Amino acid sequence: MSQELMDRNFASDTAVTNQARKIGEVTGALNAVGGDVKMDIHDEKISDATDKRFYGYHLGGGAITGIPVIGDAAQRLVDVSLNDWLSGVQAEEGSLSKEELSRGNDIAQDRLDRYFDKWGKENHMNSDLTEAAAGEARQSYVDGRQIAYEALRSRS
Repeated sequence: MSQELMDRNFASDTAVTNQARKIGEVTGALNAVGGDVKMDIHDEKISDATDKRFYGYHLGGGAITGIPVIGDAAQRLVDVSLNDWLSGVQAEEGSLSKEELSRGNDIAQDRLDRYFDKWGKENHMNSDLTEAAAGEARQSYVDGRQIAYEALRSRS
């Protein structure tokens, strides 16, 4: 990325923003890959909790059902308790996943801003051009990230 900007003379402002677009798209796609790995970890925790709920219901509930008078009610209590626990795990993992993705996006976009700011200063660029390039990179970052997430998540 640095070489693409630092070692080139651009013929026009449009050429700079076109290059910024590419940089943003690639950065977004790379961030999506990292985010997908984090989402897989949270998905795995939810899957494990779902398995525990399933086996807990069948093993624990199966042992309780045979108890005269209270067996059915006790089984329902086990079922409700396990469902509530699973809902809590799903909500917590979903919240953590969203928080991590949001934090990662903020960091990546801040880095793009700093990168273009530094590039502009080192190359004595007009600040309007630097800001336009950074803006194009941020916007393209979102596009690149979205396209990569759709590709990664469609494999499930």
